[in-house]
Amino acid sequence: MDRFLLVTHGLVAALLAGVLVHEAVWSSRYLRGGFASARRERWFLRLGGGLFFVNFLVGCLVYPTYKVYVRGAYLDLHRPDIARLFDIKEHLLAWVLATVIALLLLDRFAPPARHRQRLLIGLYCGLSTGSAVLVIVAVAIGLLTATFEGLPL
Repeated sequence: MDRFLLVTHGLVAALLAGVLVHEAVWSSRYLRGGFASARRERWFLRLGGGLFFVNFLVGCLVYPTYKVYVRGAYLDLHRPDIARLFDIKEHLLAWVLATVIALLLLDRFAPPARHRQRLLIGLYCGLSTGSAVLVIVAVAIGLLTATFEGLPL
C-alpha cells in the first residue's frame, strides 16, 4: 500500500507541475492583452489548487512510513544531505501553497481579465510563474529523494 501511495504521490505531483506550467503559460497572455483565454487559465488554476490538496492528502498518508523507515532508518544516518533536500522541498511547497491561495483569491476578488490593470496583471503572472517554477523544483527534489531509499514493500 505504501508503494502505491508513493507512486500516486509522485504521479499527482508531476500532473500538478504540468497543470501549473499550463496555467502560467495561459496567464502570460494577459501581459500582451490576450484575455480571450481567461476561462481556460482559471480552469487550470482551480485544477492546480485541487491537485495540490489531493497530493497533500496523499503525502500525509505516506509521511509516517517515510519518517520511520526512510528518514529515520536511512537518510538521517547515511545521507543527511538528502534529508535536508527533502526539508527544502517541503518549504518550497509551502511557498507554492501560498502562491496558489493568493492566485485563487485574486481570481475570485480581482480577476485580471475583468480589471485589466497592469500592476494586478504583473502580480498575477509573477505569482503564476513563481508557483510553476517552485513546484517543478519541488517535484525534482522529491523524485531525487525517492531514488535513494525506497519504501519497504
